[in-house]
Amino acid sequence: MLTKIEKELLEECMDDLYADYSDYKKSLKPGEEMNATYKTFISITKKLGLSQPK
Repeated sequence: MLTKIEKELLEECMDDLYADYSDYKKSLKPGEEMNATYKTFISITKKLGLSQPK
């Protein structure tokens, strides 16, 4: 598992991905499935215990 400092550093490095995900999610039409790249991104953040993108 990652330490708190490692998590914070990784989240900071991933800020652009979080922003891109937010924009992407807003562009989805109701009922439209998320593409594999963003599904993988969500899976990685969950497995590493990082904050979940909104």
